[in-house]
Amino acid sequence: MKTALLNRENCNVILVDWSKGAKGLDYGQASGNARLVGAQTAELIKFLISNASGSSGSNKLGKKFYIVGFSLGAHVAGYAGSYLRTKYGIALGRITGKLTGVWRNNLIFKLEQENISSTVRHALGAQA
Repeated sequence: MKTALLNRENCNVILVDWSKGAKGLDYGQASGNARLVGAQTAELIKFLISNASGSSGSNKLGKKFYIVGFSLGAHVAGYAGSYLRTKYGIALGRITGKLTGVWRNNLIFKLEQENISSTVRHALGAQA
């Protein structure tokens, strides 16, 4: 994905490798780690905005950031956006997340356990 973004436009790409906090753990611990990684990612974005040359640290620069997350990383992306908005009043330009694998299956299982509508399960790609 990084290469595709760089081939498409002149931009900076920041990769967050939090595999040690996501793999081999139970879902509860990994999802807790996702909140922490989201907050850390948000702090990095705030630092970059605050130190941007000629911008005087304008929160409007948040609109230039686009966070992409897959699987539990989709939650990290959401947590980062929420943290920035709540703590600093910074809105990101875009957040895209895709639930995959065991995390998606775990969520669908929980939705089924809680008898959530088949429409929501279908939107996640589960059998209705």
